[in-house]
Amino acid sequence: MTMLPDFVVQLLNKHVRSTIYCVFNDNGKIAMKSGVLDTVLSDKLIMKSEVDNSQVIVPFFINNELALLNAYNANFIDLMRGKRTFSLDDKLKVKEIKSQIISNLRPYMGKEISIIYKAQDKLMMNRGQFSNMGMMGVLIKLAPFYNTEENIYYKNILHIYNSELSDVLNVKLNG
Repeated sequence: MTMLPDFVVQLLNKHVRSTIYCVFNDNGKIAMKSGVLDTVLSDKLIMKSEVDNSQVIVPFFINNELALLNAYNANFIDLMRGKRTFSLDDKLKVKEIKSQIISNLRPYMGKEISIIYKAQDKLMMNRGQFSNMGMMGVLIKLAPFYNTEENIYYKNILHIYNSELSDVLNVKLNG
């Protein structure tokens, strides 16, 4: 059985009775739920939804593949990594990372993506067709009808997931 590293389980346990945001694989699509963390078990976490107070069960793994991709606390610390996630704006300031991100994003122009971003004191998710990258942000045509566009500022974007559930902003520098 595949398990999370001990430090991740410990971090999650420290956030029981706190609001968290979970980004996870939901039947092959990126989903995000927020709620109060209730229980951390060896294979899943259980939280109470902020929307309707229902119980939300998020498995850590599905078929030995990581299903819980990110779990953020109220301070936007990713509990799956134990550190803050740099925004797209921060990443674009580093020349080597900028060119890698742009080459990662180019194939997804006109294709469906999911963007995880900060909006005031909450995390939000939008799914839609990647339309354009401007001076200040990313334009997407919102699903399901793709008839409205939204500009999401680089400074707020934490993740851009493609249809294969990979974060195209996750780049590593060689060296």
